[in-house]
Amino acid sequence: VPIQRAVMGESGDGISVDYRGHQILAYWRHIPQLDLGMVIKIDTDEAYQAVYALRRQSIYLAAILLVFTSIGGWLIARGLSRPLRNLTRVTEKIVQGDLEQRLKVKRSDEIGQLALRFNDMVDSLKAATRDTEDQIWLKTGLSRLSDAIRGDLDKTSLGRKAIKEIATYLDAQVGAVYFTNDMGSINSDPQTEE
Repeated sequence: VPIQRAVMGESGDGISVDYRGHQILAYWRHIPQLDLGMVIKIDTDEAYQAVYALRRQSIYLAAILLVFTSIGGWLIARGLSRPLRNLTRVTEKIVQGDLEQRLKVKRSDEIGQLALRFNDMVDSLKAATRDTEDQIWLKTGLSRLSDAIRGDLDKTSLGRKAIKEIATYLDAQVGAVYFTNDMGSINSDPQTEE
């Protein structure tokens, strides 16, 4: 008991139990000039009330911060994953051959820049594909024309076979070949194929 220690000449502090049976925080000291013991005490509940309140506030604040950082993290992750999912969806359609697909550019940050560059890349791919298809179409047509006019043909037969193959390849209704005479004039009787 603190008062007994103080009367016996001790000084100190600590947690103890008072006469009511409550836990207390006490400071005791012996005063030799008066041969007295002095005790200063406060109930621990009262002494730690501010600490408990601060702890509760800290827990509430931590919980609120956790909720807001979780929501913020979710929003950031969603803001990043949605454009990436859209990029994946559009890329899959392009891989399947749909070169008309484009990403909608709604942002001006790095993701928006990525979308712009992606659309530029698709435009370049579309142009290269169109050029390749044009080259294939042209080479196929020339090969077919070459096969059609192969052999030892006179001028008229050569003209008829050439115009027939060209008109068929171009899906044209009518085709004509004009020949020039020795003077460089066009003959009035064209070779036609219908």
